[in-house]
Amino acid sequence: AIPIAAVKGMLAQLTEKGEASRAYLGVYTSDITPDSAKTYNLPVNTGAYLYSSGNYSAIISDSPAAKAGLKDKDIVTAVNGAKIGAAGSLSTLIGEYKPGDTVQLTVIREGKEIGVNVTLEGYSSKN
Repeated sequence: AIPIAAVKGMLAQLTEKGEASRAYLGVYTSDITPDSAKTYNLPVNTGAYLYSSGNYSAIISDSPAAKAGLKDKDIVTAVNGAKIGAAGSLSTLIGEYKPGDTVQLTVIREGKEIGVNVTLEGYSSKN
């Protein structure tokens, strides 16, 4: 089952334009749990950890995330104030928006909480 929040943005586009595209941020994440927070010595127990591993970068080049300046090892804790974990995963929360919408991510970077504005794009086969 897919949570309705994950497709709200697509449904809005479908009614407005007759076609739908999912909003795209362009990151690879690991969901933070209390166990992973302990393993990686993270300052929070919930969120989305942007962590490069192996052959891939956490931030996809030329993606909305890259354009907004998100970095490897950033921790995203909220989207427009909705807390990741309690309100859903990062991808579910991004799914509530349409391509072209700007969202503010609450990010922990090097121990400091910052706000990062990201203008979402539409997902396509190149993403």
